[in-house]
Amino acid sequence: MNNKEEIVLGYLEPSENIQNTEDELPSYANGLPQFLECEDKFESIKCSQCGNPMKMLLQIYAPLNNKHASFREIYVFLCLNEQCSKHNCSIRVFRMQSSQKPQLFQSKNKDYIISPQSKQFIIDTEIISAKENNNEFQVAEELLPTNLEDEDKDVDLKNVKFDNENKIYENYLKNTEEKEDIEELDGLEKDQQNNIDGCFLIYQHFLTQYQNHVVRYCFDSLSKPLWFSDKKQPQVESKCPYCKKNKIFEFQINNSILTYFPELYNLEWGALYIYSCPQSCAVGGQILIEETVYAHSDEQEFISPNLKVDPDTKLVTIKQDSNKSNKQKQQIQQQQQIQQKIDEKDDEDDW
Repeated sequence: MNNKEEIVLGYLEPSENIQNTEDELPSYANGLPQFLECEDKFESIKCSQCGNPMKMLLQIYAPLNNKHASFREIYVFLCLNEQCSKHNCSIRVFRMQSSQKPQLFQSKNKDYIISPQSKQFIIDTEIISAKENNNEFQVAEELLPTNLEDEDKDVDLKNVKFDNENKIYENYLKNTEEKEDIEELDGLEKDQQNNIDGCFLIYQHFLTQYQNHVVRYCFDSLSKPLWFSDKKQPQVESKCPYCKKNKIFEFQINNSILTYFPELYNLEWGALYIYSCPQSCAVGGQILIEETVYAHSDEQEFISPNLKVDPDTKLVTIKQDSNKSNKQKQQIQQQQQIQQKIDEKDDEDDW
């Protein structure tokens, strides 16, 4: 699952019983956690702000080639307390691992269930190759608004794998920084052009092309996140407290997951980005090991306590934007434009 030549996409599929599946160790959402050790051996997952039990958003089976982590589970927890959502403690991510095939212990704490009235979901997976990923970034790049003078400038994507997005983002930002005005873009007013978010367009393109997948997984030192927005992208400097190596991006959870559960409708993050120890260190005597998570949005951002970011990045900012509805309309228009261009391109290919 950590092959750098591929990306694993995860989709939520309804399931009557997540234990009665073909997968011996399934990945799922809206269920009781299945731990690799009896939960009597460790404390329950609680919000460090309010002290209440947290809700498990999803559990992902993510084994590695390392012998000590050949069986490995990742758990993502949320606190739904409205006041806590403004603090760093509202999201926590843990891993649990074993060198031998483990016995699973289903939690008895029903407070962990995020939405008792909703269905349970298995996370079905699709693998896309580096070539497919590159092709989609090339398509997405063509959808970005650029200056007419720069139309003949192309990004060289040869021999580029999962850092394509960085090159595209850099090219987009360079173009917009060099020129104060962006030439007219069909379907957008001039006052909207100044607020166009290139990263959001690329992000939205991938969610459209891959049917609103909720998870994008690629655990490799070369992999980069699919950022939700141009704004407030952190320079991650989080280190594993045990081996002292820099943590690397492992996977992200897209905001498409928020639409599945009514309890999450009030959350406004665009995506969650999880960074993990590259060796998935085995820590003697410690069963649950906490990793780093960053919540990204153009409206708010908050990070886990063990993540350092660029000094210019504000850690906790919840701002009420009077133009929020206008921004949402712009995003909808941008999404419609993307879909229209994709449809036009498909029609041309059919001919």
